[in-house]
Amino acid sequence: MKTSFIFIFFGFAFLFLSCEEPDDPVILYDYSMPRSVGKTINSIDIFWDEAPLNNFQYYDIFYREFYVSEPKHHITINDKKQLYTTITGLLTDTEYKIFIVTTDKRGNKYTSKELSEKTYSDVPGPIYQFRIESESGSLIRFVWNIYENNYAVPFSRYEIYMDTVNNFICNNSNKVVILYNYFSAQVEFNVSDLVPGQIYYFKLRTYNTLEKYRESSQTVSFKKSY
Repeated sequence: MKTSFIFIFFGFAFLFLSCEEPDDPVILYDYSMPRSVGKTINSIDIFWDEAPLNNFQYYDIFYREFYVSEPKHHITINDKKQLYTTITGLLTDTEYKIFIVTTDKRGNKYTSKELSEKTYSDVPGPIYQFRIESESGSLIRFVWNIYENNYAVPFSRYEIYMDTVNNFICNNSNKVVILYNYFSAQVEFNVSDLVPGQIYYFKLRTYNTLEKYRESSQTVSFKKSY
């Protein structure tokens, strides 16, 4: 009789303890990770999974620059189903670590893995394959890769510069072409008053609407035939 009573007692105790812990995560929420769903030159949009907690209290979103150890607090969200936010005021062309700490009503905290995401640059992308495709007398045809960063900062124009010295500095006095057509990465134009036997050097700049530019890393050359 005493043995039966002991089994019954422990059975009720087990049932009671089981009922006391209904709000533990049903999955290892610590191992989830926020996801990037959009970004600009100074912001990152993130989305994350809903916390599998019956006694959820709030989300805290933190971020830090990649090489900075101390994170910054972005926002506290009390709505369990609000799973999206935009982190603003970020530096351009900078990698960030982003993570979420979920707190339940007992004060337990569940920290996600860190998301690594880099903001867009506010400078146009590199210029590839800038070259002279053909020439006939003073008529020169240039080609290059099309502007790639229109999703970050809109395109403004291309500019071509010419000088008789290699690795010259671009300025208004040696600017020879301005091209505002975003969909064209080529131009054909006449260069007048060329001296036979002289080597001419050219550089290309790509500008965006912030007036930031990227310059071709190397010059291309053309020698006027006799």
